[in-house]
Amino acid sequence: MLLPVLRKIHRWLGLLLALPLLVQGVTGTILTCEPLLPDRTAFGASTGTPHDAGAIVAAAQAGLPSGLRPARYLPAALPGETALVAFVPASGPAARGPIVRIDPVTLAVLDTNVGTGFFNWVKTLHTNLLIEGRTGRSVIGWVGVGLLALTALGVVVWWPMSGRWRAALIIDPRAAGYPLHRRLHGAVGFWTVALLLMTAGTGVLLAFPQTARAAFGLADNPQRRSGRSGEAPGVDIERALALGSATAPGLRVRAVFLPAGATDPVRIMLVPPQTDGIAAMVTVSVDVAGSRVLAVQDPRTMPSAELALRWVHDLHFGQGLGPVWRGLTIVTGLVLPIFAVTGTAMWLYRRQRRSPVLQPGD
Repeated sequence: MLLPVLRKIHRWLGLLLALPLLVQGVTGTILTCEPLLPDRTAFGASTGTPHDAGAIVAAAQAGLPSGLRPARYLPAALPGETALVAFVPASGPAARGPIVRIDPVTLAVLDTNVGTGFFNWVKTLHTNLLIEGRTGRSVIGWVGVGLLALTALGVVVWWPMSGRWRAALIIDPRAAGYPLHRRLHGAVGFWTVALLLMTAGTGVLLAFPQTARAAFGLADNPQRRSGRSGEAPGVDIERALALGSATAPGLRVRAVFLPAGATDPVRIMLVPPQTDGIAAMVTVSVDVAGSRVLAVQDPRTMPSAELALRWVHDLHFGQGLGPVWRGLTIVTGLVLPIFAVTGTAMWLYRRQRRSPVLQPGD
């Protein structure tokens, strides 16, 4: 008696989540594939000796209206690439501002609307359904909870009887209609069940970060700023970078977060060369004068629970473990639309079989 009930729960939960999971699968695949595309940061960049970080940030701000302050600086990763400087309103509620792409050699501004294109739209759709604030991310989190439930229920309702394992694990090329969708749904689910559980579980943790930190026994994010506490000061970025790089030699600067208020530090993110994940990232907090190190977050010395949460991010987005893991993450994104389509098709076939046959003219 229990199995028919579980089948109905699986069916109706799947129909409810079919569209969100299709969206999540498509957008997640696009985001995972984006780093594999030709490098878009190199267009228009000059070769030669780059200016220092302070000059680059100042040149990026020169053509912008007043009332904006630099919030984030991303240096060129390689010679011939461009730098990015993100700006936010200097006062008032927190909001996004322009992101300027600049040539670090000539200081020429190449673009002032970075982050408003297709990939940014896809990322926003994937993470919060284009809904501002926490509401959209919470919805995505509950979709992930639903995917966990669907996967667990799917294993139970799919479990084949003795002697039918081979048929349950392969797709008969002669099948059509309902049998084709049923076999495709079940076989793809079996071969990707571990990836589905990993993707859904890490997605839920990312969607509810405070709950995740509490579950791991961690305090609130140590990198979270206390908020504006006075006017943002002038920063000696070059001195801060030199001190941060000396603290973690051999690493390259990935990003610099500039202070929002008088008591905020400069946060410098450094990663090993050719590393795309955050699990190996070292964060050095330096005072605004660039004279002393205030704190260091090093994955080699941080609590294991903190490092585990970093791996949650990298595992979800296919980072940190090389091309094979990225490929498996892409596969996981592709199978979600398969489940949405085959599950909906099976439901429609069942309705069609149960409907009375109408005669012409009825």
